[in-house]
Amino acid sequence: MLRGVIRELGGPLPVILGGLTGDDMQLESCYAFDESRVYSDALVTWIWFTSVKCGHSIHHGFEPTGHRFTVTEVEGTTIVELDGQPALEAYADAVGTDPEDVTTETLFTYPFGIRLPTPHGEYVLRTSVEADPERGTITALNKIPKGVSLEVMKPGDLEASFREAAKNAIRAAGDPEKIAGVIVFNCVARHEIVSTDKAVKLLRCELGDDVPIIGFNCYGEIGNTESGTLAHLNQTVSLFMIGNELIGR
Repeated sequence: MLRGVIRELGGPLPVILGGLTGDDMQLESCYAFDESRVYSDALVTWIWFTSVKCGHSIHHGFEPTGHRFTVTEVEGTTIVELDGQPALEAYADAVGTDPEDVTTETLFTYPFGIRLPTPHGEYVLRTSVEADPERGTITALNKIPKGVSLEVMKPGDLEASFREAAKNAIRAAGDPEKIAGVIVFNCVARHEIVSTDKAVKLLRCELGDDVPIIGFNCYGEIGNTESGTLAHLNQTVSLFMIGNELIGR
């Protein structure tokens, strides 16, 4: 999807952000809509040209555990082996539990991270949704390439990550005195750890009580990392802040 958008835009890329629709964790069928109809197989886009101050930021709040593996066998989104071991066995050992005790909650709490080759030490998270003790496999939301290095991550200060995303977006916009509104794309797996109501309160600590906040919990977020890398993200908050003053003021 992202490759298709980038190909159509061409040239220097603008800020690209958003989120994938969900179905309340049923993982059966998702829908998107615009002013004319509901779609089950389409991407709804919004292209915006503006001269007001805007800023974008992402943050996930997870930290590396030091347990790093190379994917040695994979089938689509299913990780079969890590470092030549059954993937589930290697993962369970890293998080300190037995393979048969790895649940969806475990997978959400300890996602995989892919470290980007940038000076910022950034990690893009990859969420897993199913463990199969019989096959010893782990199924992720995204396709995981063979040979990639995965680090098991752990929750850091996830509550602070919402505030950091807001502060960074304000800074990226040039610190406008007034904020017109904020659009938030938040991973549904984060909602399982920090409720949406709590997330809004945390954002308001930085944005104020009167700033309109809209958005939704989704199955994957789109945004740019601090180094500018555009990616499809998991367990991340992607935030777009719209200022109420023109650029240059």
